[in-house]
Amino acid sequence: MTDLLQQVKLLRKQQSRQKFIFVFMAFGIFLLLGALALTTQKEWDLSRGSRHSLTQTSVDLLDKIKQEGTSNIKFSAFMSKNPSIKEPFRDLVSQYQKHTQDITLEFIDPSIHPELTRELGITRDGEVILSLTNSDGKEQTELLRELSETSISNALLRLSRDTERFVLFLEGHGERNPFGRANHDLQQFAKELDAKGFVIQRFNLSQQAAIPSNTRLLIIASPQLNYLPSELEELTQYLVNGGNLLWLSDPDGLKGLGSLLSTLGLQSPKGTVIDQGTQELGIQGADASFSLISNYNQHPALRNFKYVSLFPQARTFELMQQDSAWQQIPFLLTAERTWLETEELKTSVTFNPEVDKLGPLSIGYSLTRELEVKGSQQRIILIGDGDFLSNRFLNNGANLPLGLNLFDWLSGEEAFLNISFAETLDTSLNISERNLAWIGLFFLFVLPGLCFLIAIRIWVKRRNA
Repeated sequence: MTDLLQQVKLLRKQQSRQKFIFVFMAFGIFLLLGALALTTQKEWDLSRGSRHSLTQTSVDLLDKIKQEGTSNIKFSAFMSKNPSIKEPFRDLVSQYQKHTQDITLEFIDPSIHPELTRELGITRDGEVILSLTNSDGKEQTELLRELSETSISNALLRLSRDTERFVLFLEGHGERNPFGRANHDLQQFAKELDAKGFVIQRFNLSQQAAIPSNTRLLIIASPQLNYLPSELEELTQYLVNGGNLLWLSDPDGLKGLGSLLSTLGLQSPKGTVIDQGTQELGIQGADASFSLISNYNQHPALRNFKYVSLFPQARTFELMQQDSAWQQIPFLLTAERTWLETEELKTSVTFNPEVDKLGPLSIGYSLTRELEVKGSQQRIILIGDGDFLSNRFLNNGANLPLGLNLFDWLSGEEAFLNISFAETLDTSLNISERNLAWIGLFFLFVLPGLCFLIAIRIWVKRRNA
C-alpha cells in the first residue's frame, strides 16, 4: 500500500512538472510571437484585384526613381479634419511608404492657412501638392486634384524626368492630329503621352524656322499630301544632325519621302499586308487587311512584350542596302500565313504566287547609329501603319502599351519602359429597385419565417420526447 502511494505521489510530481514546463513553453512562445510581431511587418491583400496594395508597375516605378537618385517625395495634403477625406488618403500614401522610406505626408488645414492655400492654387478641400527632389537638388511640384494610385504614380513619373521631352508632330500635309477627336486622329494617345511627361507640339516645316534643337522626337504621322523639296531637305538635315524619328506610313504612298527612305537603306514595295487569321479569330470589324503581330524580334523596347497588337491595312518594308552607319533591324513581323497583296483590295482576296509575296513580312523597321557625342545614340522607327495608334484602334490588343514603349525607347528613356498604370476595378454595386425589393423581402420576411419554423419544430420535438 505504501509503495502504491509513493508511485501515485511520484506520478503527480511528474504531471506537475510537465504542466509547469508546458505553461512555461507556451508563455515563451507567446513572448516570441509578440516580439516577432513588433519587429516584423507582413501583410496579405486578399481583396479582389489587390485593391489595397500597389500594383507592380508602381513598385517598379519607385525602384527606378531610387535608381535615378531621386529622393524626398513629399505629399502636402490640404484637407480639413474630416476623417472621410483624410484617412483614405493616409492609407493610400502608406502603401507607397511601405516600399520607400523617403516619402513624407503632411496635412494642412485650409481654414487655418488661407494665405498658403491661395498662394499654391488650392481651390477645394482634398487637393494635394506633390513635391519631389531630384539628384541635383532641384525640387519639382505638381498639384493633384484626383487622388488615386494612377494619378499619383503618373505624377511621380512626370516629376522624375530630368528635362522636358518635346515631341513635335509634323502638320500641313494632312497628318494625323494629336489633338483631334476624329477616328483617324491621335488625341487619346497624345493624352497618354502627356500623362507620361511628354510635351506635345505641332510643327509646320513650310511656315516655321528650322526644327528646334531641343526636339526629343519628331513624328511623321501618315501624311496625305506630298512634302515639298525644301521640306524634304529640312527633314534630311534633321536626321544628319542626329535627330530621333518615328515615321508612320500607310499603304497609300510615301508622299514625296521616297528618297528619305532610300537614304536609310530601305524600300517599301507597293501593296497591303493580308492576314486571314484576324477573321479566323473572330475580331469584330476586322477583315483580311488587318494584321496581327506577336513577333517583335527581340527589339530593345519590346523584349518583355508578350502581347498581340493589331495593325489595320499595313505596308511592309524591305532592306534595300546594308548601311554600315546604321544598324537596321526588322521588327513587327507578321505570321507565315500572311502575304503582300499587290492588287487593289476587293471583297475577297486570294494569294497569287506570281505577283504576291508570302510572309513573314516586316511592317516595322528600327534603325540606330552611334553619334560622335559620347554615349549618344540616334534612333529611328518606321511603321507601315498609323491606324494602330488612332482614336479608333488604340485600345485594340496591346496597341497602347506598344506605342508607349516605342516612345520611351525613341526618347532614350529605357529606364521607364513598361511603366503604365491600370485603373482600379470598379467597386461600386448597382442594384435595380426590383432586386432591392426582393432582397428586402427575403431578409424581412423569408429568413425570419424560416427561423420561426425551425424553432417550432425543435419545440415540438422536445415536447414529444
